[in-house]
Amino acid sequence: HNTTTPPHHHSTPPPHSLHTTTPHEPRKKKTHQNNKQPQPERFTHPCVFFFLVFMNFNVFVGIVVAIMAVIFVLEERDIWQQKWLLYNTSGARLVESRAHKALQEVVQTAQDAQHKSKPFKTCIGYNANLDLRVNLIEWLKVLEPTLSVPAATQEDPTVVVGLTEAAGFPYPHQRIINREQLAETIAYFMHRGSAAERVVTDRQLFAQLVQAAKKVEAKHYSIGGNAALMASRFALEECPVLLGGAVGTQLGSMLNKSISLATQHEVASENGTTSSTDTTTTPFEDEVHLILEYPIMSTWDSIVSPRANRIILTHDITNSELKTLEPFHKAAASFGCQLYVISGLHLLEGQPDALRTQRLHDVVAAIRNIPRTIPVHLELASVGDVHFLREIIDTVVHEVDSIGLNEQELGMFYLAISNSDPSLMHIYTTPTVQASYDTLRYMHYYINANFTGDNAQQHVNSRRLSRIHFHYLQYHMVAVRQCDADEHKDQTFCWTNNAASVAAGSLVATIQACQKEDDPDMPLDEKAYQSVVLDYVNLLLPHQILDLKNGQVIEIDPTTNLQPIVPVWTDQGVDYTLAPVLVCQNPLKTVPNPTHTIHITTPHNNARATHDTIQYPTRTQHT
Repeated sequence: HNTTTPPHHHSTPPPHSLHTTTPHEPRKKKTHQNNKQPQPERFTHPCVFFFLVFMNFNVFVGIVVAIMAVIFVLEERDIWQQKWLLYNTSGARLVESRAHKALQEVVQTAQDAQHKSKPFKTCIGYNANLDLRVNLIEWLKVLEPTLSVPAATQEDPTVVVGLTEAAGFPYPHQRIINREQLAETIAYFMHRGSAAERVVTDRQLFAQLVQAAKKVEAKHYSIGGNAALMASRFALEECPVLLGGAVGTQLGSMLNKSISLATQHEVASENGTTSSTDTTTTPFEDEVHLILEYPIMSTWDSIVSPRANRIILTHDITNSELKTLEPFHKAAASFGCQLYVISGLHLLEGQPDALRTQRLHDVVAAIRNIPRTIPVHLELASVGDVHFLREIIDTVVHEVDSIGLNEQELGMFYLAISNSDPSLMHIYTTPTVQASYDTLRYMHYYINANFTGDNAQQHVNSRRLSRIHFHYLQYHMVAVRQCDADEHKDQTFCWTNNAASVAAGSLVATIQACQKEDDPDMPLDEKAYQSVVLDYVNLLLPHQILDLKNGQVIEIDPTTNLQPIVPVWTDQGVDYTLAPVLVCQNPLKTVPNPTHTIHITTPHNNARATHDTIQYPTRTQHT
């Protein structure tokens, strides 16, 4: 410190003068006599020193904070606008910004075609019911001690992986006739965290199970049946919808009022009036399905679920006999359908073999009366009898343009057409992208083989499957056969906007699973993306290397800047598109789930291909 007073200090004394008294003071004289060696007493007062240090530190911190704020705003502002929080697969820390951007790119992919969409008339059948949803564990507590974990499982939880009755271990029964089989079936699927649907053949037993569900304090009634669920989704997108299903008073009051019921539409057409979901004239009563939901890490004695899912139990007379088949197609003929979506065939499984075979042939006859310029989509569901599933494939699947299925149905489909060992089903519990791709590839090969060579003649009047939509917890994948102008020109559809379609399916699955019970459903648009705030979701799709079997490999990794979020590739005339799914850590809904989410649209009759909807099929000669 220089003790010399700066010349520009006038009214304010220099810091060292705070210790100065009079020129006659001895200390003052001593200081002047030794001015070559400054004394400690003349230094700045401690309070002033700390004040200056404090001020300088604040300036430094302010500059650093300002720089950080600018960087944060520039790089992360788009993320906060979306209001999505993503966690990595362990849920322990936030995924890097690439994962946030991955979500935005999936949203943008879906929106690219969504903005161009327009309503179209959709006819959907054949199953509609009233879902009674309860927690599986709470329901099991009500049933105790009449229903308990199988003895073999209590001794060793790992034996639940057994597949044969001879082994003495729990396994998934095709049909449930008593409580013992019910316990074994629940143990099998809960141990794997897999979805399942089974028919309870004993009417009295099913009535007891329903009464037990009604005793659970937290229970919820909702729209059920693939047809009714998809009809509700299409109605939200402002599409005119005709629903063919068993709709009673309570279910009818829950449906979107714009949905027309097949039985009422027929009466309304004869009277020259419009129809609605007023169920005062419906000939059907509501069929109740039990939806037994369980969250991740749910415990039933020695069984612990590795993830959240549901088990569905039914004893459904109207839907299982497809009693709405004929009224639906009669009403559809005058409705002006631009797209047909059919589902509920799996409910025939509980019927005698002769009856279910006859009803499948009735379905085929009805489809063949639909003009080939109108696409037909079949939504599959859980089937336990592989022989019955093979019958569905050889009859109905050959008559449609598109199908949708989940991981369990994918595995059963493969077993049905390949005659493989049932032990392979474990692959489809958590299928890798490679396993799903290989299966979809084989499915297209199998379908095409039935339209060539010696088999071609018997399918000369059939449609040709050109689109498969696979939906799974971690990702969705669409496999679309490319158009062939020289083959089946009058019945082949060209599906465009595949990336937008699979992205939209992925997003709807996330939004519906994370949506609260009291939140109203809304159309799939920008408002829907931004209004549903996901506090915790997982991006579960891991890094994988996909082998295309032709010397090419594709790297699948949605968390890096090096790979596309929605990858697309082509193999043997089939275009494949994949989109990751953002999975809720604590899903509030397992029904409807990705199995019920499809995104397909009407054929186009103008003389050029367009992109008017999420995924737009066009006639081959017009593409």
